[in-house]
Amino acid sequence: MGDEFLSKSPNYILTELEKALIGYRGLTVVRQTRCVTIYYADNMHLDISPSLRDWGTPERQSVIMHARGPKTSDEDFEVPMNAYGFVEWYKEKTPIEKRVVEAFSSRWQIAQDRARADADVDPVPVQTQFVVKNTATLALQLLKRHRNIRYASRSGRMPPSVLFSYYCAMAASSGNAASRFKKHHR
Repeated sequence: MGDEFLSKSPNYILTELEKALIGYRGLTVVRQTRCVTIYYADNMHLDISPSLRDWGTPERQSVIMHARGPKTSDEDFEVPMNAYGFVEWYKEKTPIEKRVVEAFSSRWQIAQDRARADADVDPVPVQTQFVVKNTATLALQLLKRHRNIRYASRSGRMPPSVLFSYYCAMAASSGNAASRFKKHHR
């Protein structure tokens, strides 16, 4: 975000983001407490969280906004975070498992070749190629999808993705299960 937002309240920043997104390609835009969500026709969504960089701190450390709105409140605050640092930590804890990449890539290509959906598509920023790199990340994706289905018709908060990511990374081990089994059972 630009310097003009450095002295603004969390509620102001989230409100300005919401106003900027309303009407985007005719999609539903919903203000949340820490982000603004854009909902696509297929029940997929994109959460956009405005952040302000903490200068003089480790790379990309910043704060995100927390405000219920619609008016500024004494309960609004900035939440320290470092998404970049978290991703680097997650990648370190969940290294690539070659056997998983190879197995999933071949199955994914077969599935893509068989099914071509006729659907309305809205462009989003360039994405990383879909590759399952390890069993921890595959488990994380399945857990998040299950959570999204279970909470689709509920009101209120659902467990946050970052919490699932943390637990999956903490449970992950380097290498694959077969090599760990051989090491411990010789």
